[in-house]
Amino acid sequence: MSTETVQPAATQPGTDHVTYCRAVRARFPLGREGRHGLPTFRRAVVIVASSRGGSSLLYELLRSTGAFLSLGGEHSVLYKLHGLGLPDSADVHDGSITDRADLAAFHADLAANVTTGPEPILIHPRDWDPATLADRFVRVLAQQWPHCPMSVETTWEIAYDAIARRLRQGAVSRSQLLMTTVHALRMTGWPIDPWYFDTDPMIVAAAFRRLTPPAGPPPGLAQTVEAPPFLVPSLAALPGPADLERPLLLKASMDAYRLAALPYLLPGSELTVIHLVRNPAAAVNGLIDGWLDRGFFSYNLSARAELRIPGYSRAAGWTTKWWNFDLPPGWRDLVDRPLPWVCAKQWSAAHTHILDAIEATALPALRVRAEDIMGEATRQATIDAILRQCHLRARQPARAGVMMASQRPEPGRWRRRHAVLAPIIDSSEVQACALRLGYDPAASNGWR
Repeated sequence: MSTETVQPAATQPGTDHVTYCRAVRARFPLGREGRHGLPTFRRAVVIVASSRGGSSLLYELLRSTGAFLSLGGEHSVLYKLHGLGLPDSADVHDGSITDRADLAAFHADLAANVTTGPEPILIHPRDWDPATLADRFVRVLAQQWPHCPMSVETTWEIAYDAIARRLRQGAVSRSQLLMTTVHALRMTGWPIDPWYFDTDPMIVAAAFRRLTPPAGPPPGLAQTVEAPPFLVPSLAALPGPADLERPLLLKASMDAYRLAALPYLLPGSELTVIHLVRNPAAAVNGLIDGWLDRGFFSYNLSARAELRIPGYSRAAGWTTKWWNFDLPPGWRDLVDRPLPWVCAKQWSAAHTHILDAIEATALPALRVRAEDIMGEATRQATIDAILRQCHLRARQPARAGVMMASQRPEPGRWRRRHAVLAPIIDSSEVQACALRLGYDPAASNGWR
């Protein structure tokens, strides 16, 4: 491991935040406490869906079975770190890939950062070294929050001290330990806002009683590697020698537009696709909620277009600049459309690209309904069907909490916007896509 001090990106002339994040990951590699070799990824299972389609929940449920190797979140972070992000041209979309791709570095980073099994419910002092926890927290916080005012070594020391003090008080949840760490780092002037993490708002409110929930994007978002809501750092186990042949599980929203490119991005892997679908009323309703939430900002389009989206954009400020969720081909035609119709296009474009890519590539694919994942009565049978499709068995029961939710999940919540959503359901483009996915618009009264 390098002992060179990694200074904040802002203090290094010519150093951007991507370069800084790569340096932090090299300085504190995952598993420096001891690894058992690196996987080869002979098999990969890829979840593709539209945004707000339930993919985060499915990903966590499958991760928790222990049948897969996986990252702590979307691999889109690695896309950005290794030149697989979007080009600088004016009409880019989520299917665009730069010509600066470093596939070797992408594959190496992927292999070096997978874990296996579920996230621990509680962090027990007897099971964890504060140094290992500080490694994992600092690596993730660096990719979420630029403008750190100190070297990463100083950041690590502050995080280590805060974590060690908290663990001396007994067991604690990941989110509570993160709040303790964030509190200590905020005291140094690092502008981390805990309200942007994907965690229970009650935990944030209890830890930061005088800090009100913000509006708009978090500070420095244009430079970050990860998009909000920001993940709580993963503490899943490192793979042991017997785990290295398990298939890789991947999920990234932009892969709806990149599915045809995945054989190129993962040339040595036998790919299986899990196509997660959700009825358009529920999915579009979730997208509307997300656009109006403080999270889910994805692209600052101020250099390319001005957003004038009724129901979202106001006279000035961030609502004229910041796009939310995926950026589909033809997005320029949407910059002045009403918000519900923007969301409808995001839903239909994602699934149309997925369906077309599955047909074009002939990749083995299993279609799964999000309604069956979200429903308690059908969840386990659906997970079992996915594992059978992948010729796997669960090593532990599947479990997951609420993931990436702008509001608490509730079947049929879309009906509260029925007047807004009814014309969308009746539109020819949405109806055509819904039928391809197995949803009959004539039976929409029964949609959950």
